[in-house]
Amino acid sequence: MLKFEINNDLNNIQASWHNMVHFFGSLLIALCAPLYASDGQSGMMVSLSGFIVSYGLWIAWEIGDGFKPWWYTFKNKYGGDWRDWLRKELLYSDKFSLQDVLVWNLSGSFCGSIIVFIILWE
Repeated sequence: MLKFEINNDLNNIQASWHNMVHFFGSLLIALCAPLYASDGQSGMMVSLSGFIVSYGLWIAWEIGDGFKPWWYTFKNKYGGDWRDWLRKELLYSDKFSLQDVLVWNLSGSFCGSIIVFIILWE
């Protein structure tokens, strides 16, 4: 049965590989804001739209994670090679992680948007 689950992991904030992917992924998406901005948009609007797109995509990703099983339910089928890591990182999750949404995705999107705003300052 498909069930949405929330992981309240805000009491253990740590900069792990998984969390850095969330931070830098959201930062990079926000940095791409000028690529999809229309002509004549101010730096503030480009920056804001980049934040919204970046944060929105990562929230959608986390919602998908909320329906996937915990990563530690992963069964080690292949004996510890790269396929295990790939399956664990892509197919299994830490549910709808409040830490990912409220710390890493939010801060990455915000930092990327600030950088875009500074670059496009008029």
